[in-house]
Amino acid sequence: MFKNEFMMKILKSVLFTIVCLVSFLLSSNNLFAESYFNLEKDNISTKEVFLEGNWDFYWNKLISNDDDLKNNKPDEVVHVPSRWTNGNKYNENGCATYRAVINVPYDGIYSFIIPSLEHSYRVYANNILVASDGNVSCSKSEYKPDRTKRIIFVLSKNKKIELNVQIASFDDMYAGMQNVISIGKPDVISRGMEKTIAFNISILSAILIMSLYYLIMFLTRKKDISFLIFFFFSMSIVVRLIFSDFMAKWLFPNIDYDLSMRLAYLSMILAPMLLVFFTRYLFYPEKNKSNMLRIAIIYSIPVALFISIFPVHIFSRFLHVYQVGVIVVPLLALYHLIKALVNKKDGAFVLLFGVIVLFIFAINDILYINGTIHTGLFIPFGLIIFIFCQSFVLAKKYNKISELYVKDSLTNIYNKRYLLNYLENIINDCKNNVEKYFSIAIIDIDFFKKVNDTYGHDFGDHVLKCVSESIEESIRGYDIFARYGGEEFVIVFNNLNSKESFNVCDRIRDKLSKLEISGLDKNNSKITEKITVSIGLSNYIRSKHINYNQLVKSADSCLYRAKNSGRNRVVANFDN
Repeated sequence: MFKNEFMMKILKSVLFTIVCLVSFLLSSNNLFAESYFNLEKDNISTKEVFLEGNWDFYWNKLISNDDDLKNNKPDEVVHVPSRWTNGNKYNENGCATYRAVINVPYDGIYSFIIPSLEHSYRVYANNILVASDGNVSCSKSEYKPDRTKRIIFVLSKNKKIELNVQIASFDDMYAGMQNVISIGKPDVISRGMEKTIAFNISILSAILIMSLYYLIMFLTRKKDISFLIFFFFSMSIVVRLIFSDFMAKWLFPNIDYDLSMRLAYLSMILAPMLLVFFTRYLFYPEKNKSNMLRIAIIYSIPVALFISIFPVHIFSRFLHVYQVGVIVVPLLALYHLIKALVNKKDGAFVLLFGVIVLFIFAINDILYINGTIHTGLFIPFGLIIFIFCQSFVLAKKYNKISELYVKDSLTNIYNKRYLLNYLENIINDCKNNVEKYFSIAIIDIDFFKKVNDTYGHDFGDHVLKCVSESIEESIRGYDIFARYGGEEFVIVFNNLNSKESFNVCDRIRDKLSKLEISGLDKNNSKITEKITVSIGLSNYIRSKHINYNQLVKSADSCLYRAKNSGRNRVVANFDN
């Protein structure tokens, strides 16, 4: 009951924070707007200026030069970025021209960045065609869409540049000039474009490398499905970043428009579902049923099939529905994370922070794309933060898995697997380095079976922990200490001579004989009155010990002699 109440409080706090930030984003709507393009006072020589503001709008007319202007008047003045479908005043299918006059501080060559306008477009500057994408026409049969971002160069006349941007759309209910054209000096625009491309490539490369890394991790540890889910989630993000921007045309110049749009939409739908799966299997891999997963599947799979089957002009009509899903589905992941946080799961807080940041930036981008705010696209920054948080949690989990692979679960010292691998490596090192030497000691607790029989296996485990802790305190940090099996332990003494290693073993034996173990009845006649150990010690001899099996056999033989000699003693074999 307490956990449920605590989870509800956390969820309410998260939702309240999100609502406040969305309100802030909405309130910033007017912070970036301009209403005219008189750039004479702008320092256009050193920065990129966005032509965001009022443009003349000609509906179902393709204006390219001054002669066309004589016979046509603008239907209205519209704010860019915007869609001509806003307010349902114009049909979603058709063509239009946006016109603006830019006053510049001096005559010369200026660069414009023409963004991907999602449809087909032609750009005329001072009555000259300077850029085109797809085939612009007011007839659907002649219309052909495309998505390409371009840089154009224009020579101003009389400190003025007249832009006519023709746009046609017959497959998107959100038609119009949705992205903003920018202007600047050629060197400024070129540097800005280079930085944008470098930034996008660095993000894509980082996510791609990360996803491939965790795919390899899954192939080596197939039981942990969270690694595989992270791979698919990361790949969906990579696909989304490529096909929702100009990168698609840059990387795949001949890609089909329909395919590009389908991949952009499908990745937008599947990424949130994979996020839900990831948070679920990361923290609760043992549970088979989850209502959150069912909800994510019931929404995402039918929508993905709908996008895969129907043409662009049909599935793109439901963008708002998909955007609602992009907001709602991650809330299911937040449920898993809050539940994991309440249950004190490792990494839950870090991943919760990353998801909240990504969630807020996703809301910002949705509002920006819909023209509600003019803050810009921030999802790449959110992805960087989220991927970092996600990788931190997975790396921490992998470290724990690695420790389980090389550490004994009871005593938390190295296990036999790690010990034998270490011995094989150190013997190979000694063969190549005559100055390197080492010895090994096998330690066995005397009459340990009687301890288990008298006090039970739980108390026997307690004794093993106490003995291992005492031994670990008695050796150096760079000596290797491992549990060999049952009540046997092994120490590898690095660069200790025969006398030094024998003295260390004898101190360990003496220390353990005086060890006080709570719960042990020393007056019990069924066992010895104290915990003692027998130790077999052998040093590595290059000419004799070809492999670790021979060395272990030599130390085990010494242990056998110690047992037969009355126990509680050290027997060494230092023959050269």
